[in-house]
Amino acid sequence: MYGCAFSEFRRLGVGSCMVEAGKNEYEVHWSGFKRKREYGVGIAIKVQPGIEIGEIKAINERLMTAAVEIFGLSMKIISAYAPTEPGKESAKMKFYQNLKKIKPDHPDQKLVYLGDFNATTDAVRKTAGVRAGKILENITSNDNGERLIEFSRNNNLSILNTFFKQPLHRQVTWHSRDKWKTKKHLIIRFVAIG
Repeated sequence: MYGCAFSEFRRLGVGSCMVEAGKNEYEVHWSGFKRKREYGVGIAIKVQPGIEIGEIKAINERLMTAAVEIFGLSMKIISAYAPTEPGKESAKMKFYQNLKKIKPDHPDQKLVYLGDFNATTDAVRKTAGVRAGKILENITSNDNGERLIEFSRNNNLSILNTFFKQPLHRQVTWHSRDKWKTKKHLIIRFVAIG
């Protein structure tokens, strides 16, 4: 694993540290509230030759970015933690307004959105992902799921849970009383790496 994003990281303020995991070392960055341990996002990036870590930007307690180059591929990793479904409308709007403002630093940089979008949608399960530009019908989603699908369509992005066929219990991130739910998604513009 070269990198990952964290939601509900709950660290105070903005900071970074080095973490050892087995034989690997990771540079971990976070962004949270200054005085309360709520929400928070983080990004961990493996430290090794071929991986260059550029600018880390803490936007707020729900969004942060890291510019990285991994073996020649330039990308900006976005760690996101959307407000929950019963959250305030104004908080949801602000989250997506801030998310829309994130742009590549140069034309060759790819954006990779990682995190907990608190979105329930069966689009991922029914179609193996929401493909860029594709209009889907008969999809069941909560309000956050609709926001995520709209954001993805408007930005020519694809929502993925996995590239590979998996049994249901490996496709979901949690189980409520009545059904399995997928809340954490990978959102990308498909990139051909050759």
